[in-house]
Amino acid sequence: MTILFAGLLWAIAYGLAWAVAWFAFMRAEWYGALAVGDRVMPWAEIWSVWAVLNVPLGVATAAYFRQRERRIPKANTLVPVVLVLWVPMTVGMTAWAWYESLSLTMIALDSAVNLVGLALASQLARSVVRGRAPPPTASTAS
Repeated sequence: MTILFAGLLWAIAYGLAWAVAWFAFMRAEWYGALAVGDRVMPWAEIWSVWAVLNVPLGVATAAYFRQRERRIPKANTLVPVVLVLWVPMTVGMTAWAWYESLSLTMIALDSAVNLVGLALASQLARSVVRGRAPPPTASTAS
């Protein structure tokens, strides 16, 4: 149950990091980049991928932290997890953006937001798995 809770928190934290970045600066960058070629935001693709991958990635991240904590309690597990998620996301985004002739600034900002979001979400999930932020009990959840 802790793994599921940590995974859900991971998904929420990652989504919140992106929401803050979106309303702070990414929205203008994306719309500006897409306006150059009279393209529209691919919302259907974005939300489909987001919905399908976000929670499973969070749960997998939490499960990895749980496994590593049992084997090597003092291991620094945060950096490898973030890099394993961030590198393919950045490569995929860069390839797609390059194909669509989007700006390098937008690619760099998107990659940076992903890195920060993944690090924050993973830190939160690791804290829950380690027991620093206890999941709700049956009495507090109802």
